[in-house]
Amino acid sequence: MAVDIKDVEQVAQELQQKFDDFKAKNDKRVDAIEQEKG
Repeated sequence: MAVDIKDVEQVAQELQQKFDDFKAKNDKRVDAIEQEKG
């Protein structure tokens, strides 16, 4: 079964997008926790 390079790139981009989204949400949570402590 041949894998198309474009498919791999698309999946990689989607994963990167999800990861960036997750990181952004996580950063906001961390900031909120830090402010509560402060």
